[in-house]
Amino acid sequence: DQLQVVSVNRYTGSSRDVNQPPPVFGIDSALVQYWIETDKTKPAYGLVRDRPLELTPLNGPVQRDSDIVEISRDVVYLNFRYYDGTQWLESWDSTQSGTLPQAVEVTVFVQGEWRDQQVIEPFISRFYLAVGAQTPQKQQ
Repeated sequence: DQLQVVSVNRYTGSSRDVNQPPPVFGIDSALVQYWIETDKTKPAYGLVRDRPLELTPLNGPVQRDSDIVEISRDVVYLNFRYYDGTQWLESWDSTQSGTLPQAVEVTVFVQGEWRDQQVIEPFISRFYLAVGAQTPQKQQ
């Protein structure tokens, strides 16, 4: 699976490290993507994140290897499910529905070693989106 979201952040300036450059105040928006990169010849593989520096470059979307960050090489599979208030769905496209899901379930499969054996363990977590429950249905 792949998750693609538009992230909007605002730096609040709560605490400041004098050894770091001054913070940039204001709003930062980005198109962020997460997926499993299986090509081990690439510098980043496993669970990776792409957060391009330009949200809408003039020549269209460009995926640069320098924008892709490795989260964990031990994550070998990723699955998302989306709750619409009635049932869990395998996919969600807010551009079509005009709404957000009420919850997202994430299953992450992590490879490791236990007693000299390679194992893959699933970890499941559900995130409830209060704003998803409040999103009105798109009018046709």
